[in-house]
Amino acid sequence: MMCSLAAVAAVVYTDMRFVEPNWLGLGVHRVPLLPAGSERIRILQISDLHASDDVPLDFIEHAVELGLQQKPDVVCLTGDFITLRWDEWNAYSRILERLSKIAPTFGTTGNHDGGESLVSRGGYHRPTKVIEMLEKANVRVLMNASCNVALPHKNPFELVGFGDLWSNDFVPGELLSPRSEKIPRIVMSHNPDTKDDIERSDWDLMLSGHTHGGQLTLPWGSTPFAPVKDKRFVRGLHQWQNHWLHITKGIGSMRNMRLNCFPEISMVELVPMA
Repeated sequence: MMCSLAAVAAVVYTDMRFVEPNWLGLGVHRVPLLPAGSERIRILQISDLHASDDVPLDFIEHAVELGLQQKPDVVCLTGDFITLRWDEWNAYSRILERLSKIAPTFGTTGNHDGGESLVSRGGYHRPTKVIEMLEKANVRVLMNASCNVALPHKNPFELVGFGDLWSNDFVPGELLSPRSEKIPRIVMSHNPDTKDDIERSDWDLMLSGHTHGGQLTLPWGSTPFAPVKDKRFVRGLHQWQNHWLHITKGIGSMRNMRLNCFPEISMVELVPMA
């Protein structure tokens, strides 16, 4: 009996440590936000890259290549580019620049990119190095800022990016005031729990990561280790109140372990309303 249990544990550990973290997939979701007759807008969302000894740059580049194959109109990078410290900034920047060369690319930071709570663990006090790397890759960083995105022959939309909730960089200000022009308003915020602070504000869709999809999903679907208060929204597309939420499972993970929760890049397509 003990031998059987040990064999099962060995199989599960092998899958969790060496198989699932490297089995990168593609999630596709459609959100009806555009006027009838509009051309769809394809948003590539990549999150939680977690560059580290556990998640090498070649795996991140693999995710970028898969994203490029989807021919996105816009790219949104939603935080946690590193786990703690990092040295290969130029190489990292060159990989992400492949995205900005083919589509307007925007980013915001996550709790692992810099914050006071990370210093005791060897991380950065502020996300300055990550922001510099992104800017070098021609990624427009939206930290409590917004911009209108105008694509050729497609409907415009507004993109709002927030700083990370756990890092105390989330400062909504007046960014989500009632719109004078009714175009879709999309929010990038690393942590999906941000939704509770902006529940009554004027926005349509929030793109988040942070959860790694739960990372370790128990056989009955429970995700007890997801680092969020609201465990109803750990991955996938959801309607909540009068908003949409999309939480991608991300491509990296802590300790590079996943169980019943493969990594992914995500295509979020804005499509016409019925």
